[in-house]
Amino acid sequence: MATIALDRLLDPDAVRPLVDAARALLPGSTITICDADGAPLAGLEASATSAPSARRSIEVGGGPVGQVEVAADGALAANLDAVAALLASSLSLAASEAAARRSVTAAALDDLRELSLLSKLAETIGAAVDPDRIAGCVLETIARPLRADVAIVLPADRLDGGRVAAALGEPGDVERLVRDATPLLARLRAEDPVQGTCVDLDRLADPDGFPSIVAAVLRTTEATQGAIVLGRRWDAPPFEDIDRRLVASVASETAVALERASLQREIVNRRRLDDELAIGRRIQRSLMPRRFPSLPGWEIAAAYEAAREIGGDLYDAFLLRDQPGRLAFLVADVTGKGIPAAILMADTRALLHAAADWGPDPAETLARVNRILVEERAVSLFVTVALGLIDAASGDVAFASAGHDPVHVLRVDGSLTALEPTGRIIGLAADIGAHDVRLSVGPGDAIVAHTDGITEARSPQGAFYGEDRLRALLASLAGRPATEIVDTVIADVADFRAGSEPNDDLTLLVVRHLPA
Repeated sequence: MATIALDRLLDPDAVRPLVDAARALLPGSTITICDADGAPLAGLEASATSAPSARRSIEVGGGPVGQVEVAADGALAANLDAVAALLASSLSLAASEAAARRSVTAAALDDLRELSLLSKLAETIGAAVDPDRIAGCVLETIARPLRADVAIVLPADRLDGGRVAAALGEPGDVERLVRDATPLLARLRAEDPVQGTCVDLDRLADPDGFPSIVAAVLRTTEATQGAIVLGRRWDAPPFEDIDRRLVASVASETAVALERASLQREIVNRRRLDDELAIGRRIQRSLMPRRFPSLPGWEIAAAYEAAREIGGDLYDAFLLRDQPGRLAFLVADVTGKGIPAAILMADTRALLHAAADWGPDPAETLARVNRILVEERAVSLFVTVALGLIDAASGDVAFASAGHDPVHVLRVDGSLTALEPTGRIIGLAADIGAHDVRLSVGPGDAIVAHTDGITEARSPQGAFYGEDRLRALLASLAGRPATEIVDTVIADVADFRAGSEPNDDLTLLVVRHLPA
């Protein structure tokens, strides 16, 4: 974890009451608070003294970020270490909370930047049916956020140099970027003929060239559609990993748009809608875990089926940072449809990951995410979330739910425990009032979480699948593997629908404690 300066974490005005309280315990004492380099925190300097002293570290994430020194004469010297320890502990707690807020915000901002750019790109190219117009729109959308001095889009038949489909920059700079990018694109196509990758070049032999280039081949499943290349001059910093990730995401969307334009320009309005849906589904599916973490003694299985329109379902299971024996699992559902729901889902996922890594329990994690969405995002949609933290060794589970459907604990003997919501829906009010429920999941037991796409699935006659049918089916699956539970429930819902289209996204997650 990168060290954060103490003065970036603690406000001297907020620290001063703690220092005053410590001095009240040791009248006449001298208290100094310094950062990791020994520099006193602004406004809290103390004069040097030869009196006996005690020092304690201020720590964040197990690493020191500062130091407390308490000095006093006479009989009070016996209490130096206790006061220093108390003050250091209080300041460590305050600094850790500040660092946690910074981490949550930073993680969310990275994902939100990418999603905002993709959403803006979708709006920009949605109405374009000419490939050159699409290329120009892409460059106009991404060049400024990525601080590119020169940017080009090359058509598929000119990846070895020649005409550009669109360019931003002076003509001479554009020619140099085409020249510098030609061997780079050849290498990308040779190294990854299926997809293409993004790279940057720290130095080129030619001082008139571009020292940093990021490029991506535009590919679809059918063919190569072209390439995006961005360059920065010598007086600009090189591209970073987040820049390469953004270009890769933009390249995927651009390739789809170019293919669409070449195949069916005459149905622009219809394809604009299709593009929005496609982008939203890709955003949604990209946030679903490609694989679950390996946790000895546990197995995880899940299924997701999208409705025709984009919803906001989300499931995930991940190990907490620096806590390999603790697993977080969640199922969430955003109200509403379309791109706004997909963007809010992505933002919520990033916030939940970061908050769970720092939060002491599920209820506090949900409360922290809610505060950010209500106070900083001011969203018009809402989110239900069921979140649990599992201690893999003991099987102990801490659980909280913000307005989500009941989560069932399927015991090995066939009995069911329904974990009802413990708080209000996220995004609705400043305080969701959530609390934790603690339980134990023994060998052979399984946790079954779902969204309302399961219970609200409809038959051709309009009847709902319902909670009772789900509970009865789960009871018959006691002791079965997680994959079998998922497959059986999904198959039963499909049989119930009898070929009718789903009304909502369908999500099911099963976390099972393996028998000893």
